[in-house]
Amino acid sequence: MMEYPTPDRPPAASAEGERLQPAPDHAEEGLASATDDAIPTRSYAMLPMVGLGGSAGSLAALQGFFSAAPSDSGMAFVVVMHLSAEHESALAEIIQRTTAMPVLQVHDQAKVEANHVYVIAPGKTLTSID
Repeated sequence: MMEYPTPDRPPAASAEGERLQPAPDHAEEGLASATDDAIPTRSYAMLPMVGLGGSAGSLAALQGFFSAAPSDSGMAFVVVMHLSAEHESALAEIIQRTTAMPVLQVHDQAKVEANHVYVIAPGKTLTSID
């Protein structure tokens, strides 16, 4: 088994007794490392989305979360609550009182943007496509 050197483990010795050298660090030269090649990329910026779910009893937790969450995190937040499809929901308005981010109740298609909160409307199914 090949062991690679790490900051806390020096290079291993070869069968001939010579020290194996760690791979050169090209970060200062602006070159990509081998691990960078393994990361898939797309032609557009990927947006981190955070999903939060719960029932009516989790309202206080959601309010606490959004009052502490920075409004410029670069993430989009999606709130999925177990709500009755027979009643209108004031969840978006309640969350809006606790954050500077725009809070939208999603009824139809909407473009997902960073630093926004999206609340699913009662009786709707939410799907994200890119």
